[in-house]
Amino acid sequence: MFMTAEDVVRRIVAVRGDLSVEEIRARIEAKKAESGGYLADEVAARIVAAELGVKLPKEAPRLEVAIKDLVSGLGKVTVVGRVVAVYPPRVFRSPLGTERKTASLLIADKTGMLRVVLWNDEVELLRALGIERGKIIRVVNGYVSRGRDGKLELHLGRRGEIEVDPEDVKGKNYPLIPRLKRIAQILPSERNRRISVVGRIVEKAPLSTFERRDGSTGRLLRFTLVDETGAIPVAAWNERAEALEKAELDGFLLLVNAKVRERSDKRLELHVDHRTYVESLTEEALKQIFPEEKPIRVSEIAKEGKIPVLEGRIVTKPFLKEVKTSRGETVKVAMFEIADENRSIWVSAWRTLAEAASKLRVGDKVRMENVRVKKGFGDRLEITTTSSTRIKVQREKGEE
Repeated sequence: MFMTAEDVVRRIVAVRGDLSVEEIRARIEAKKAESGGYLADEVAARIVAAELGVKLPKEAPRLEVAIKDLVSGLGKVTVVGRVVAVYPPRVFRSPLGTERKTASLLIADKTGMLRVVLWNDEVELLRALGIERGKIIRVVNGYVSRGRDGKLELHLGRRGEIEVDPEDVKGKNYPLIPRLKRIAQILPSERNRRISVVGRIVEKAPLSTFERRDGSTGRLLRFTLVDETGAIPVAAWNERAEALEKAELDGFLLLVNAKVRERSDKRLELHVDHRTYVESLTEEALKQIFPEEKPIRVSEIAKEGKIPVLEGRIVTKPFLKEVKTSRGETVKVAMFEIADENRSIWVSAWRTLAEAASKLRVGDKVRMENVRVKKGFGDRLEITTTSSTRIKVQREKGEE
């Protein structure tokens, strides 16, 4: 049963006897004003009900359709998916001069990924319902059409609803980041496909501009993204280039829907365009995508190879020096020794990590992520850093 704004008001009054009809209507008007006039009465009323903790009756449940089974023209459809990207709202004028507002998000289930498009007052639902990456949503009474790019889109429509984190939905059935690849897994077979990747920003070039064929100005930003498996060049265009210009070197970045392209030299690179979702990742977000692995202790190191996490204490004061590589480069390296209760091992921290590592103190407890074990002088095992290594220091309270 579709509920009008007055139906919702009556429902709120029945549940919340401490509020009068006038007070509820005033809240609805305030909510509409807050949105800049984009919210319809029914949507504003539903938001007020949600904020007051009043549950509204729902229509009889409909069959939920997997993303891969959707077809253009399908109406009154229910789709469940995890939000993997939320694109910021934008305002524009229609050919008739009317101001319109739109926003979109990407959702995914085990079968595929789908864009959900919101218009005008629907856009306010993003904030009101707390819709963000990682949440699971159920879109009820939506309709499916093809977008300008020919891809299927899900629209809410007048009688559509969105439920956030429904209690009857199991999160394990919905991927956190679909099509997520390690850089080493991005192969020529992925060319012209859209993928997701997480990496650390290095070697960022200045933002550049160029003239398009129509005389307008385009923007381009190039940088390199690395993880523990490798590195790949990235080209970000226009609005995405401007946004990424502010991203910090050595910061971690999530790219969803980045396009794999092949350069003239046959090397692969990623293109970040208007369809790509970009997010600078916090430590907490990074742990959600890649849950922390149990750290290895120094005395557990037995052979060459990669170590996701190593912990130990600094037992020799680091010293910094410059060395020449086999390619003729002069680079910095900091060398120090870490240990647990039973054993110690030498560590070489290279390039950008060298300066920071040289400031470590004897007694510091360190956590080293994404390091490699190799044989050094006299075939003794030693630790060397990689392009994706991170070193975290855990000092005792009271130490500076």
